[in-house]
Amino acid sequence: MALTGCVGPMGIVGSTGAGIYTDVSGPILATGNSGSTKVGQASSEGIICVATGDASLKTACANGGITKIHHADYHS
Repeated sequence: MALTGCVGPMGIVGSTGAGIYTDVSGPILATGNSGSTKVGQASSEGIICVATGDASLKTACANGGITKIHHADYHS
């Protein structure tokens, strides 16, 4: 239990925790907006209960110049 780390909250995805290593990814949402090839990314990092960064959809859209979302995926 002492080696398990988690950083929360992680929004719609939920928090994750693992003893040594966790690798999880998948879709969050999809809309009817199509026809664009823009990509936006945002990230955050957590080490020993200290979180830094902003992994929100709002930040990812701003980083990619996106105004309408077609789909969003996550990887943690």
